[in-house]
This record gives sequence, C-alpha cells and structure tokens, in this order.
Amino acid sequence: MKRKKSFPAVCLFGFLVMAAAAQAQLKTTEDEKQWHVFHRQIPEGCTRYDVDLGYLRSSSRLYNKSCGDLRSISLSADERIEGYEERLDLGAAPDGYRYWAMLGDAREFKLLSRDGRGIHRIRILRAKDGSDSQIVDEGYFFIGRQVEIAWQVSTQRLGLGIDEILPGTLSMNIYKDDSYSYRGSCRFGVEGSLTGSALIEVADLGVFLSYRDSLRPGDIYVELALRPFNRELSRASASGEITGVFALHSAKIVVEKLAKDYSMLTLAVLEGELMQRPSEQTDLVLNEPAPSFVRVDIIRRQLVTLEELYGKKGGNGYVVLIFGDLNRAERDDRGYELDLDETVITSMLSRNMDGRPAIVFVSRRFFLPDLYGRWLGQNPGFYVVLDYSNPMDIQFYFSGRCDHGYRRPSEISKTLRREYGLADDNVSVVVVNSEGNVAYVDADAGRHLAETMAAIRRLMKPKEPEPEGD
Repeated sequence: MKRKKSFPAVCLFGFLVMAAAAQAQLKTTEDEKQWHVFHRQIPEGCTRYDVDLGYLRSSSRLYNKSCGDLRSISLSADERIEGYEERLDLGAAPDGYRYWAMLGDAREFKLLSRDGRGIHRIRILRAKDGSDSQIVDEGYFFIGRQVEIAWQVSTQRLGLGIDEILPGTLSMNIYKDDSYSYRGSCRFGVEGSLTGSALIEVADLGVFLSYRDSLRPGDIYVELALRPFNRELSRASASGEITGVFALHSAKIVVEKLAKDYSMLTLAVLEGELMQRPSEQTDLVLNEPAPSFVRVDIIRRQLVTLEELYGKKGGNGYVVLIFGDLNRAERDDRGYELDLDETVITSMLSRNMDGRPAIVFVSRRFFLPDLYGRWLGQNPGFYVVLDYSNPMDIQFYFSGRCDHGYRRPSEISKTLRREYGLADDNVSVVVVNSEGNVAYVDADAGRHLAETMAAIRRLMKPKEPEPEGD
C-alpha cells in the first residue's frame, strides 16, 4: 500500500517552490533596478566584455543641448528696466533651471561704423520651480558675434554615479530680423568625456559615451575604437546611438546593458572577428590601365577626371592618389588617417623634381576650417577629392575633438577605394603614369607612409643620361 505524504511535508515543499520563485523574481527586479538593458535574449555563448567607465576632464563634449530658431518677445512698459526691451527664452538645462536673456540696444555707446548693428546689452537669468530669478551674467555684445558664458552642472544631474561639478559653457548666436526682433540659437555644453576600455586579445577597445540633446539613456551616443598594440593588425572604429549595432571589422557588437549609475557597460559580440590583419590585396595590376573616375575637388569646387590629372600641363605625367583622411583629430585612434601632414607629403613628392606630379588626397571626411580658412582662394599644390561618388555623402567636422563620430561607408556606398579594390580602413597609395596605367601600388601604406613617398620619388626621378663612349 502506497504511503501518503504528510501535510507538513507538502507544505514545506510548496514553501520552497514559492521561495525559489520569489528569489528569482527578486533577482530579476534587482537586475532591472541596476541596469538599463538595451538588448535582450542574447545567446549565452556570445563573447561579452565588461567595461568600467569613468569621467575624464578633457576638451571633448560630454553633453550638448542645442536650441535653434529662438525668437524674442517684447517686454511691456512695466517690465522694461535698465534699457532691456526684449526677452529671449533659452529653454531648460540639465541643472534644473530655465534660462532666458534680456536684450536691448546699448544707446549710450556711439559707434561711427556703417554696419548699423551697434552694441547691444544682454543679461542672462535663470529660475527653478517658480523661485525668484537669479542673474547669471550680464554685459555687451555685437550682433552676429558669439556670446559665451561659463556654466556648470553636477554629475548627479546627468545621472553619473560620482559627486563632482563639471565645467561647461552656454553659447548663443543672436541677430536681428527685419522686424527688429532678436532671433538666434543657443547651446548648453558640458566638457569632459565618459570613457573606459577593455583588453581584447592584443588590442585595446576604447569606449566613449556622450549625450546629445536628450538625457534619456537610449539616446546616448557611443564611439568604439579598436586600437591594436601590434601595428601589423588593423585599427577600426564605429559610432552611433547606444541601441544600435556597431561593425568593427567583421564583428557585429551591441551594448547589451549600461549600469544606471553609468559606472559600467557590457558589450556583446554577436558574430564575426574583432582582430583582423590589414588587407594588402588589390584588384589593380601594374602596367594595366587604372580605372577612370570623375570626382569633386573640394578645394577648387569643380569636377576633375583622371585623364585631366595625368595630362596636366607643367606636370611630369604622374598622378599620386593618396587614399586617407587628413589628420586633424586630437585622438589618434583611426587607421585611415594620414600620419604625415599634407604639406610635408607635397614637399617630399615635389622637391627637386623635373615637373610636379598631380598629388590627389582621396578623403571621406573634411575639416571645415580648412575649406573656409586655410585653403580658401588658395592653390596649395595638391587636390582633395571626395572618395564617395555621391557628393551628398560628404562628412565634415569642426574641431580637432571630432565631436561627431566617423560614419563608415555603407555596404551600398560607391567609393573610389572600392573601384580600385582597396580596403575601406587602410591608408593606400596608387601612382598612375602619363599613359593612364598603374605604375605603383601600396594597399597598406599607413604603417610606412614616409618610406612609400621615398619609393615614389625614386620611381618618378628621371634617370641620368649615360655618358657616350669615345
């Protein structure tokens, strides 16, 4: 006869089951409480890297909030004090305050200039939760000139798990429209960077986090930079919103989760390999015709063709195509940027030569102050053409900090690199002679660019005539 379980044993078993379920539920709740999870159901077998994050004081921008198309409103007669006639709302900042500017003509200054813009007075105020307003700063400005004041915010207001006051700036561009009202834009910026790194085999994987206009975790901007310790291995970088998928070589990587105090994040490799040797293969064949092309010369703002370049009058018939971006960044973490200045390269290829070659830098990304300052109206002795077939794919940046991450060409992008069978992330050099044939190729010149320039000089240097016999 089967013995029945006693009532206490049944109760104990049920209690243990409920306790285990409650513990699992508590663990899930605790995990949700500590982490922002962006990707779920990632297989357990995927490689993961935990990256400790910390705030680093630097000239980079940790936070940017921009407000455009601001319009002032006229103050009533009772509100007009000390010469201020207009109010320009600047919006809310992460420090919990709302900011606005009081504006007016500084009529006490008599200007003899003819631009008619004059000097204007400005007072920056802020208030929080209906409290009395505070004067942040005041002074004078010229229309069209940037107004900039110091601004600070606590790290805790940004959600960071440290207690520190971060420096920043509130910058404004203000002008007057036809109705004589003030218009403009402003930007709240916090300096520094939230960074970390993970050791991956024989490389360092750097992680850089920054905010854009929103403090929502899902809107955080991420840059990844793979920096091998061995120069025989390729660098790679990717950037985008934290919820996206990042491509580093053949690897597809996601940010699985981010600690709610921003002290750590977890990267998961979904597929592919992070480490990759530079490709030294190319479809080009020496002494065979080089693929023809038509590209936009960024300096001269006109189209150029390969035939025009090697047929250029006064040249020696050679075209030196240097595939790589001119290096203006403060962070040296990209393998497709040149480690020599363009003026140095031009001098190396032209000095004491019988005729100058046509030197062409084929780039994807450009430093805007070069175009509208350094090169404007000049003939620097070289060409800078767009790698992309579509000019709308051009990328600009405005400072050496590279506030905006580099955007790699998509799989469907048409580039001159790909037409020449060159890798996307290498510095490569191709020389075409006066017949339009390939005379020299170095598909991975970034590691020894100076030696490559010396080899091209030897190629172009005319041989000394042999002495005639007696």
